Amino acid sequence: MNIEYKKIVCCVSVMLMIIAVELFARVRTIQSDREFDQQLSKSNLLVALLYDGGGKQDRKITQKDMASFFQMYEIVSSKKLYDDADIIFTKLNINNANIASLVKRYAVKNYPSFLLFMKGKPIIDKNGTIAQLTGFVSEQQLQDFLNFHFSSYIKVTVQNKEQNRKERVKKAQEESDPYFYPAVYYAPEYDFSWQKPLKYDAGGNEIN
Repeated sequence: MNIEYKKIVCCVSVMLMIIAVELFARVRTIQSDREFDQQLSKSNLLVALLYDGGGKQDRKITQKDMASFFQMYEIVSSKKLYDDADIIFTKLNINNANIASLVKRYAVKNYPSFLLFMKGKPIIDKNGTIAQLTGFVSEQQLQDFLNFHFSSYIKVTVQNKEQNRKERVKKAQEESDPYFYPAVYYAPEYDFSWQKPLKYDAGGNEIN
């Protein structure tokens, strides 16, 4: 009875973990090659995770392992540095027939596999092939992979955004600053020296 109860609790926990990842996901799930190409065309930097959602690659990989792996991917995607650099993170299930052409296009043979794209084109490594990071890698390994290939572009993008932010803040301050000064400076001073002094008689009448 206890064993069955533990199995149920374990399954429920895994399902809740998967649901939580999906609900609060920063990683975009791609459902077709057309959707991927559209996302690629409007993204300067893009990370694509191709994974075997059917679990055919390794029978030892459980749903819990996959949930933890996706959670790791979400954590990396939420890093402030990558967010500031406007990096788009995506994932694609190779068992989806609508993305079969992408697997052939980029010659992906091992799963899970991370591919990087810059301005619509895949990153090519020093061997002249598409750069790939394969396997159930750690958070640090994925970050090292991203930083190695994206570092220079990330730096330029972040610097430009920071400069633009400072310029916008400065402009907003200039436009919103109130045009007022302390009363001692703002109160007008009048010179009445040109006026003829007024004279009055004993009854209070002005004398010309």
